Amino acid sequence: MNRENVQRVIDWLRAGAPEAIFTMHYSLHEVSILDEYEQERLAPSEQAKTTSCGSVCCIGGYAAQLAGVTPHNNDGNWTNIQDKALEFFGIDTESIFYIQWMMPVFSPDLAPLRCTPQEAADALERWADQDDVNFNPWPPKANSDDPA
Repeated sequence: MNRENVQRVIDWLRAGAPEAIFTMHYSLHEVSILDEYEQERLAPSEQAKTTSCGSVCCIGGYAAQLAGVTPHNNDGNWTNIQDKALEFFGIDTESIFYIQWMMPVFSPDLAPLRCTPQEAADALERWADQDDVNFNPWPPKANSDDPA
């Protein structure tokens, strides 16, 4: 694993994901695709960014951007985004037979509903500390609406 590149994404998340709207529900797209429902799913700090940034992205989407993919040249294929992100993280996508399935660290269904950049940074850090790329770094019941 390329820990330097993973740390770049963690640092970006800890800084509040500047210049992008962070959401685990879109891999990498232009801001204009967000509808009212999706804006409501964002954390309040992210909602404020919806008119002033160029991309909407998740952990994998930002890593793919660092690898050269942009919202403009993204073909909308999640597998391509995930492959680029994993390559950026130094993971050999050719040797992972289940690569076409969403890795837990990239899964919006496992992340909290209104996942903040800080929560994502924590999850990415836990994921990077494991030997198993299929490790689920999200807290139990993270996708529940229950505050408990």
